[in-house]
Amino acid sequence: MRPEANWLALRAAWLIALALWGVATWMWFDIRDATVRAPVVVLAASAPALPEPVFVAERPRSAARAEPSTPTSAAPAAVRRSGDGALCGVDDATTATEADAEAQLAQQRSSATQRAIDALATRGDAASSSVAGLLEVVRKREQTDRTPIADCRPGADCEARMKANADSAYVQAPQASDRLLEAARSSDDPWIVQLGLLACDLQFGAPKACAGLSPRRLSTLDPDNAAAWLELAARDASAADEALFRASQASRYDTRASQVAARIDESLPAGTPPLQRQLVIEQALALTGTYAVSASGAAARHCSEAAVRDANRAQVCERLARLITRAARDAQDALVGHAIGARLGWPDDARQSLRDEVRAGGEAMKLALGDAPHGCAAVGQQLTFWRDSLRVGDLAATRAAIERSGQSQAALLARSDPKTVRPVTTTR
Repeated sequence: MRPEANWLALRAAWLIALALWGVATWMWFDIRDATVRAPVVVLAASAPALPEPVFVAERPRSAARAEPSTPTSAAPAAVRRSGDGALCGVDDATTATEADAEAQLAQQRSSATQRAIDALATRGDAASSSVAGLLEVVRKREQTDRTPIADCRPGADCEARMKANADSAYVQAPQASDRLLEAARSSDDPWIVQLGLLACDLQFGAPKACAGLSPRRLSTLDPDNAAAWLELAARDASAADEALFRASQASRYDTRASQVAARIDESLPAGTPPLQRQLVIEQALALTGTYAVSASGAAARHCSEAAVRDANRAQVCERLARLITRAARDAQDALVGHAIGARLGWPDDARQSLRDEVRAGGEAMKLALGDAPHGCAAVGQQLTFWRDSLRVGDLAATRAAIERSGQSQAALLARSDPKTVRPVTTTR
């Protein structure tokens, strides 16, 4: 995972609307270009830009990474000033300026993470304990990323200083990391193995145990899941051909990308402030979005336009594309399946219909969030959308958001088209 494209870029208050709209926008471009970039979805925190989902080709172990994490260049989402519901449940007197509101938001996010860790730890089951461990690693990594690097004037060895700072992330959370990795090595639950692999991705100073946690273990424990084989293809180039074939023979496609957020949501006490619940779910979805991106990105990369010219590869990719489009719960996966199909000569009608639906859903969520993305109304809308997504997938959640908007899909699409919107907003 290239550190400059890490999950911290996903702090956007308008994450849901941008995610839906960004996915649709990205599909207007050829995904062959997207499969050679960084390994994580990057949705800018300061919309209205509509970035593309970005896919990984290979994901090296953290020990192989020499570059330290750097903060995203995107500015934080602007928080409205006091008097207009800047932060749900937070006294407006403490958010008199945007800087004050941002500080309050960071405090709420920190409290939410600790509340989730405590709630998960009390459940006692291995999966919940593993999610709690992952959140501890994430918190220490975020704290390390925010630590200023002293004396980085011209001529100073800034790279070494930043590398040492990033390496300290593991040192600060060794117990949580070691517990999670031990569980991943010994558990027969593929989800726990997935959590262990993600923890290794997040740590520059990764423990030696990461070297013993093979991505092949994931597919061994879940051999009928195409996403597990595609994760192997993304992480191990030498196993890509075998993994792609086995993925095409599978009967399921499940990235488990929403399970961390779902476990957190069900674990948090009923009295958890809605803003804190929203912030920690947002964090979890941003973090585990790499699951889905890694699997679908591997499919896109290994079923490129050049690759499918080979008859044998085309046959494998045809089966894989049909599996993904049939089984996908989320728009990103379905769109990747259709894009691979387009390379194989499938008609474009279904793909275009899905693009339109996702764009309309993005507009519906933008309307629902309004001008105060951390106000109580917007928080409630985001929690509704996320819970729908966790339960039935974001494709179904998108359709529900369109229905709640009270507007037709055609009207929402018209709002998303600048050529259509501009005359409406300038004519009196």
